[in-house]
Amino acid sequence: LFPSTSAPTLSSDGGFAPLPATAETFAPEATNGHLALGTYRPLWAAPEVEISPALRCLVPRQSVELSPADASLRGIADGEEVVVSQNGTRLAATAVIRSSIPDGAAFLADGIPDGNANALTGRLIEVVKVG
Repeated sequence: LFPSTSAPTLSSDGGFAPLPATAETFAPEATNGHLALGTYRPLWAAPEVEISPALRCLVPRQSVELSPADASLRGIADGEEVVVSQNGTRLAATAVIRSSIPDGAAFLADGIPDGNANALTGRLIEVVKVG
């Protein structure tokens, strides 16, 4: 689903140039309405944080980051509870709407104690509003 890319290149202003993405990369008809799964590891996702009384408040909770278009299509608002599913595996998450997320993709945290994205092993997921 994601285009293969070479190493990032520097732009004329000294920053990194954006990676190319094509319209067909996230085409809804190619995924049957499902979203491409991307994962990231939160800074505070570590066993030391989980067991430390002083850091316990920093243990990350699962959220799913969606583009505004994908959230609107599914009737999901920022901060709402959703269910992310794939092949019978279901994770509870809080929706986070970000304009930087490409349409057709969703990002979940891995390495967290509850609702770890590692439970999802395929490339496509379904995100549904609770209630």
